[in-house]
Amino acid sequence: MNRIYLVAFGVTVFALAGCGKEATSTAPAKPGTQAPGDKPAEKRKLTVKAPGTQNVTQDKTTEFSVSVDRENFAGPIDIELRDLPKGVSIVTKEMTIPAGKDSVTVTVKAAPDATAMENHVVKVVAKAKDMPEAATDFKMDVKAKN
Repeated sequence: MNRIYLVAFGVTVFALAGCGKEATSTAPAKPGTQAPGDKPAEKRKLTVKAPGTQNVTQDKTTEFSVSVDRENFAGPIDIELRDLPKGVSIVTKEMTIPAGKDSVTVTVKAAPDATAMENHVVKVVAKAKDMPEAATDFKMDVKAKN
């Protein structure tokens, strides 16, 4: 019986942590705006995938990946993080996913005096030329320095 509870607990933790959420935007094709490799006259689709819950410790950095799925366009995609916890900043200088690629590694740093907190909601936004932005969110915990 204890094994059943242990398995159920493990499944619940995995489901809650998850792999993150995703959001999609679509736009009609625009003649003359396609990058090399784009399919002309087809609807374009951009899906941004947020990471699962991220942890950063005061006075330390952490890395995570933001990925996208794209349909019918290959151009660059700008990534933006909004509403970071107080005292957490982005270290990554280049927040653009290059043409034809599908992810970027983001590094954030918590200041030594960043407020320790759990489940802070951070918004991740993906923007591509001539398309509406796609936005979703993930949770970030700021851990106290030991």
